[in-house]
Amino acid sequence: MLIDVRAFGLTLSASLRRYMETRLQAALRPCTGAVTRVIARLTDINATHGGVDKRCSLIAVLRHEGPVAVHGLDSDAYASIDHAATRMRRAVLRTLTRHARRERQRHARLRDRFEQ
Repeated sequence: MLIDVRAFGLTLSASLRRYMETRLQAALRPCTGAVTRVIARLTDINATHGGVDKRCSLIAVLRHEGPVAVHGLDSDAYASIDHAATRMRRAVLRTLTRHARRERQRHARLRDRFEQ
């Protein structure tokens, strides 16, 4: 799984990059084979104004499905990464579960058609 990390409006330190990569790998560990790439963007929305303004945007590119996108927003960059990684895990697992369910239903219809 390739993880592309970029930051806009704030400096991306080595420790912040490492934290994001580690957190994403841990969150997507159950579905590593299905995720080919993750695009991660960390943005400081309000810059000098302060407040809840660190946004972590994640896009996971799945092997047999379309992309899955989520966002996390917090005043702390690390917390926004945590929120986004947790949401990404749920969204990817939900997408893969739907895909598996559709495939089982398709195979069942084909099996029924050939048994008749």
